Amino acid sequence: RFPLKTKASVPNILSSFVTYPNMPSTKSDPAKWTHLRAEELQTDAEVANGRAKANCSWCSSKWAAIALLAAGVCLLVVSLSIGLAHREKPGKSSWPECVGISGERCVQIIASERPELEVKVGDVNAAYTMDYNPGRVRVFVDRRSGICSVEPFVG
Repeated sequence: RFPLKTKASVPNILSSFVTYPNMPSTKSDPAKWTHLRAEELQTDAEVANGRAKANCSWCSSKWAAIALLAAGVCLLVVSLSIGLAHREKPGKSSWPECVGISGERCVQIIASERPELEVKVGDVNAAYTMDYNPGRVRVFVDRRSGICSVEPFVG
């Protein structure tokens, strides 16, 4: 096996063309290939060292990107949990005493105890979104009587 590969890293020792008739070529027919400039020669060790450096730089940048992404996800989770903790204020979160009284009276009770909450009155059989909102209370009333039939709670 011939110990030289084509890359520009060996110092220019010879200024003229050098003939290596037995060296295989991947770009052309080996029988036609006969000349190679000395500054284009590189040993197998230099080729392997270059590949190791290229792989090492790729690995370090890959792991740096993964670490940066993980840190971003952690920061996002912490900031969201802190934001939700500040939004939920301590206090009453359900009103069982509202069951059996009118919806308007229930709204007054909730507003007097927790004025920062948004209170919505709606039909018990209507469709609603199931999202959690710590600043909202839904009061479900019977359509005909207007009486609260389900215990209102924050969310």
